[in-house]
Amino acid sequence: MGPGDPRRSKGPSLMKKCRNCPTRIPAAGPTRCQECARRNAALTRLARDADPNHKAKKRAYDIANRERARELKRKRYRPRSNSKTCVDCDAQIPARGPARCIEHHEAYWTAYYSEKNKRWPRENVEKNRARRRRRRLRVMEAEGAYTAEQWAALQHVTGNRCLCCGIDADLEPDHVIPLAKGGTNWIDNIQPLCRSCNARKRLKSTDYRSKETRTMLKQWSGAPESNRQAKLDV
Repeated sequence: MGPGDPRRSKGPSLMKKCRNCPTRIPAAGPTRCQECARRNAALTRLARDADPNHKAKKRAYDIANRERARELKRKRYRPRSNSKTCVDCDAQIPARGPARCIEHHEAYWTAYYSEKNKRWPRENVEKNRARRRRRRLRVMEAEGAYTAEQWAALQHVTGNRCLCCGIDADLEPDHVIPLAKGGTNWIDNIQPLCRSCNARKRLKSTDYRSKETRTMLKQWSGAPESNRQAKLDV
């Protein structure tokens, strides 16, 4: 809730008045401001030192309230639990860590970023157009091309799974050497990745394909031999 949120006025005040002066202090803090707290502590010390029976009174109070003191001590130093309950199920998880178990944690953030990635183009129309325009220019300027049949055959050879995480989902053609780094658009520079792994790879030149797959793609590709010797930053 931000400082300008109209809902703030409906809740309790975040400031309160010092009990000894008009100074405004945080509502969640002590009952006195710092100046009044120091003055009150000094007066308490003076009254304690001036009373010759102070120690006897304190000893009598401790004896009369022994059980209460023990209860307060137990509450103050009570052992903390090492586990907590997942907010989405009854599974017990470590107290320090995410609020959800592993399954619900992954599902929650997958759904969150999926919705965020769908919402961003709608909320940033001009930025999305510029991004797609830059992408089209890189593809048009890149050397080579591959057919839909080659892409379908590559997915079939790799088992229709992402080569990075192995998930069975909608796959995207990823350029092993990114176009922004001078990579080509031949099929021997393409590998099938899911949307998440493709976005995480960014401008890295990581090749997840096996040696047999790379050899087969070189036979499919129409690229000259000189363009296949690019080094990969694995």
